[in-house]
Amino acid sequence: MCWPLCPKGFYPDTTLGLCTLCPSNLYCSSCAYDSASTSPYCTACMYGYFYNSTDKICGTSCLSTQYKNTWNNSCSSCDPSCNTCNGPTSYSCLSCPGTSLLLTNSTGGYCLSACPTVGYIQNTQNGTTTCQPCDTTCNSCNGVGADKCYNCSVGYYLSGGYCRYVCPNGTYPNSTTNKCLACDSSCSYCFGGSNSSCTSCAPNLYLYNFTCTSSCPNGMAPNQWNVCF
Repeated sequence: MCWPLCPKGFYPDTTLGLCTLCPSNLYCSSCAYDSASTSPYCTACMYGYFYNSTDKICGTSCLSTQYKNTWNNSCSSCDPSCNTCNGPTSYSCLSCPGTSLLLTNSTGGYCLSACPTVGYIQNTQNGTTTCQPCDTTCNSCNGVGADKCYNCSVGYYLSGGYCRYVCPNGTYPNSTTNKCLACDSSCSYCFGGSNSSCTSCAPNLYLYNFTCTSSCPNGMAPNQWNVCF
């Protein structure tokens, strides 16, 4: 049959006047003919191969600044904010150019000029600097790990670098600062910082009306918990 155009998978050989099958070793799904070099070249690729528009070839890999576009079997450019990527968007970055910092989370990889002040910390490992997430208990942090909190997520209180749900002995949760603050020295447990906020006493002291005293008032005696009754 005579065709005005060759079907997909064939190229027009103008010398022979034939529609010639694309060479199998080029892995083309469609191809064309270069009369200058007298050879065919790919215009699209078979499944599993990706088209490089610069060299007009189909291969299994792409340039480092490109990603494998499975929608049209081509090597497509990363977003300009990325150095390497796995997709076309600014949240598809795998590494970053220049001094940009990589932040990865459940929604993708981003290249940023600085780490967010909430939830992340700049961290260098093996010569690569990235934005690493703080421990989930931290709102912000000064390092990676549960003991590196700078301030805490809601419902937690800062104590010794940790964000705690329950404050340690001798401290109480301050809801204004979200920190565990020290009880008065007379208390072993307390609900505030004054000497009248005790719920349990230091050794050799006795609890009376939320205050720790050296002895119980007249007519009262300490029980087994050193509470005057």
